[in-house]
Amino acid sequence: MPIPATINIVVPVFNEEAVLEKNILLLWEFAQKTLSHYNSQIIIADNNSRDNTAAIGQRLALSRGIKYFFIPQKGRGLALRKTFLENQADFHVYMDIDLATDLSALPVLVRALVEENYDLVTGSRFWPGSKIKRSLLREIISRGYIFLVKLMFRTKLTDMQCGFKGLNNRTVQNIVSQTKDQEWFFDTELLLLAEKNNYQVKQIPITWIETRNIGRKSKVRLAKDIWKFVTNLTKFKYS
Repeated sequence: MPIPATINIVVPVFNEEAVLEKNILLLWEFAQKTLSHYNSQIIIADNNSRDNTAAIGQRLALSRGIKYFFIPQKGRGLALRKTFLENQADFHVYMDIDLATDLSALPVLVRALVEENYDLVTGSRFWPGSKIKRSLLREIISRGYIFLVKLMFRTKLTDMQCGFKGLNNRTVQNIVSQTKDQEWFFDTELLLLAEKNNYQVKQIPITWIETRNIGRKSKVRLAKDIWKFVTNLTKFKYS
């Protein structure tokens, strides 16, 4: 019998005590049902949380076989890059802890990686068939950002910042290792590098709902982050 593919499902977190246990257990139960024919493991990538995230993550690791991986510096991009490179697997998937992307897309993404042999699979909120629910302001900002990226890079990709992606190990070793951003620009940098190097990228439709969990503060700061993204795009363009 063939050896089942190994898949790491990475969830980056920073001060997520309000939703960590509930959402990780939802993900764990879903993966048990839909990815049982793979050798999959959930990894909580904690980038230096200061609340009870560590205690919750360690408890989940003991009770469910989930891996708790601590990174002693802040930064979502840093956490993802370090977790991918230091935890070996055939395939790597990542998603945000708020589970804004409906989990029904997970087996679709994994199938595209494992069976269809794509190098990188990304959820796109603007791909035909996607269903999105979010504020008008964020919709306008997101579409404006995509327009700017397309103008600067002539990319065929339709969503640069969706936090739901999957990669094979070749992409991790050759593309993720080239990324430099420590924070939220990581997603854009990853996609642009993969496209530039002619890696096979597939976009899939998703159901995506902007979440407002009680007790959880959004990590996005619109004015500050918009300026950072524009600056990072310019640096990437001329690097």
